[in-house]
Amino acid sequence: MNKEFITTRFGRIPTKELVRPNIISNDSCSFSNYLTKLYDKYVDTHSLPLSTCIKGDLIDIIPSNFDKIKTTALDNVLFLRAGSAVRTILPKKLTPKLVYFVGYFVVDGGLKDTPKTYKKVKRFEHKIIICDEFLFQVEFIQKLFKESFGILPPIRTERIEKGEALFYINPTNKVVYRFLTKVFGFPPGSKTEDIKIPQIICNASNEIKKWFIRGVLDADGDTRAVEAGFNSQARIKLRMKSKTFIQEMKELIQNVFEVSVNGPYIDKGNNSAYIQVEKKKDIMALGHQNIFIHPIKRWRLEQTCKHLLNGKQSVF
Repeated sequence: MNKEFITTRFGRIPTKELVRPNIISNDSCSFSNYLTKLYDKYVDTHSLPLSTCIKGDLIDIIPSNFDKIKTTALDNVLFLRAGSAVRTILPKKLTPKLVYFVGYFVVDGGLKDTPKTYKKVKRFEHKIIICDEFLFQVEFIQKLFKESFGILPPIRTERIEKGEALFYINPTNKVVYRFLTKVFGFPPGSKTEDIKIPQIICNASNEIKKWFIRGVLDADGDTRAVEAGFNSQARIKLRMKSKTFIQEMKELIQNVFEVSVNGPYIDKGNNSAYIQVEKKKDIMALGHQNIFIHPIKRWRLEQTCKHLLNGKQSVF
């Protein structure tokens, strides 16, 4: 972001005012050994299984080896890979950075339907995609991917070159694909009605849950685009196709951040549902707690809070 202003669909924002709060928290918890969960009978009987490197030895994750890898501490796993594919680091702890990445992925990420692809082309493609209209946000997600899995996927710009406002990363990685599907339960292919808050998040501390919520809202939440002026009632909004997920998010936000959330409202024309935080005190409270760390959304909320305070200085 070297330009003086960044242009959105609604106006211009001074680049120097765009700030991303750091994801800093000591609140994390260790994963229990999930190696055997990474096995997929259908795929692994038609292709190379995942192999785990434990103390220099590569062990295939297949049923005949389950007893051996069940007794392995996850901390002793050096890396995983399929065949000669790139070495991939498995997360050992549920950290705020990983949880933010997962929350963002729920909304703006996707997994190719490998069984469906195999039926068509007789080849499994463990493709992952994560996108955003702003390059700096995809660069941030790329950085989190590197920190979580030890791999730096390139940023793709083909859609930008075709006139679409979309940057993305699109790695092919069987290990990460399995981690997201088997540990967090994300469905491959279309996820419109199937997505839900992962059980591992539901069982986590409130601090961890907050970072999951921030990831979700940075992906698909919004507040008023005040670079176009203060022409509408202030609110923080989340819209999704999945009505079940929206209801779950309403309850999670209310319980974790202790604010009032209205909805879900059904938008039949857009085949979606949305929830909103509308009370001034709750909007201010979420501003205090950095509900957005996406620089543009955070800036909009900061300006909104200033406006609600009748022009006083920001309280952030």
